[in-house]
Amino acid sequence: MARARCVLLGVLLCATLHQSTARQMDKCQLARELMRHGMPEHELADWLCLADHESRYDTGAVGRLNGDRTVDHGLFQISDLYWCDWSREEPQRSYRNLCRASCDDFRDDDITNDLACVRQIFDEHKRLQGNGFMAW
Repeated sequence: MARARCVLLGVLLCATLHQSTARQMDKCQLARELMRHGMPEHELADWLCLADHESRYDTGAVGRLNGDRTVDHGLFQISDLYWCDWSREEPQRSYRNLCRASCDDFRDDDITNDLACVRQIFDEHKRLQGNGFMAW
């Protein structure tokens, strides 16, 4: 239990330091960003709903410590279990880092890498489950 608290404190400290480059978006701003990055128009409503539910449109959001001791990061709450690695200052906790990114990169104001990763997550779960949004 004490170790879990230390991990959570480390995550929160890191997130607090990283918040200076994060931004709070609104639904319309995110919609424009999604379209600018080529997100399919027929998926826009689902991505907006997902971002609202997961982070309230906050690019710097950090989820609570999950039961499996993982943490979710950024606008779309990307899990560090499979999709990203901790920063160089933090112990490496990711099992796979399939998006080949630092979790810190999902908590800044540039959502380009977030979108590339969520597209990868979506495509993988669409292949596995028939619906990419099942990942969330």
